[in-house]
Amino acid sequence: SASTNDIIALQKGIEMIYQKTLKLFELEGVKQIEVKPGDDFNVDLHEAILRQPSDFEENKIVNILQTGYTYKEKVLRYAKVSTSTGIK
Repeated sequence: SASTNDIIALQKGIEMIYQKTLKLFELEGVKQIEVKPGDDFNVDLHEAILRQPSDFEENKIVNILQTGYTYKEKVLRYAKVSTSTGIK
């Protein structure tokens, strides 16, 4: 229907603006902290909000709760993550 197409078009437009904004920030030196489940917890880049049981070893990242950012290698906002207790 027309309203469904309008919603899809709006979502695509917002995604395009978001991607362009990320590129503009990156050109100015602001970058997202790259982190994924299974990575080692790094106190210099990550803030552990909670610990949880998982299949990962202790102190591995289980979930990314909030994206972190750096500006010219300085942390603007730490990536908020949950870490593994090492217990299933």
